[in-house]
Amino acid sequence: DLKRMKDFEIDEEHLYAVVGPGIIYSQLQEEAMRRGMYIVIGGGGAQVSAIANMIGDGWSPLSYRIGLPHRRILGTELVLPDGELVQMGSLALHDDPFWGEGLGPDLRGLLRGFTGLRGCLGIVTKMAIKLMPFQPERLEPTGISPNTTLQLPTNRIKWINFTMPSKDSMKEAMYEMAKAEIGAGVTKVPIFWRAIAKARSKEEFWELWSKESEETISNFHVLRVLLIGFASEEQLEYEEQVLMDIIKELGGEARRTRPSDESWIK
Repeated sequence: DLKRMKDFEIDEEHLYAVVGPGIIYSQLQEEAMRRGMYIVIGGGGAQVSAIANMIGDGWSPLSYRIGLPHRRILGTELVLPDGELVQMGSLALHDDPFWGEGLGPDLRGLLRGFTGLRGCLGIVTKMAIKLMPFQPERLEPTGISPNTTLQLPTNRIKWINFTMPSKDSMKEAMYEMAKAEIGAGVTKVPIFWRAIAKARSKEEFWELWSKESEETISNFHVLRVLLIGFASEEQLEYEEQVLMDIIKELGGEARRTRPSDESWIK
């Protein structure tokens, strides 16, 4: 009975928890919160094994804000049907599960397919799960329902929209960002996102969208970039300077941006 495997340990310095299959989500979340941390919310509910939530689908209505559970899997132990113990990530090197990828191929693919435990012949007996610290600054809600969002701290997070002269210049900007290793996210903005942001109903969306012509659609070249100062405020400042140099060289211009937790689409 895997419910009896209740090994549990939290590393507060390196922000991870090591759990057995018998530890359920609510237990892990409670202990993490007592230490000023939290675990990504899965879709299986508080009564489900934390490991099951990680390697199963684990999706929830909050996934768009705090990520998918399977991306928080670190070092893991898997017992195969023949009794062989497979240690993944940094556990393959030494008794420290802080690193999920490890050297060589990332074996965490054995645990799950695209959406869950599909055909994995084995049992997970131990897993290290990444924890995240609460932000020191309270995120303030803004707007009037149903258009409410969270105002993100601008000293650590920035969304910036750019109007680019062509589709090729957008692609080149993405290449240059990758070479410079800056940015937490970048996307081409489809013009229908503009209608989504303005519309308050399905009917209003179609009314706005029907006004767009083939010419406006083909000439709409907007690039949306997310910058995050993961390590410090200085990191954010540096990445913004590099980004602005790239955009200027390619002939782009910054647009009005309203930074919030919904800025990826609005």
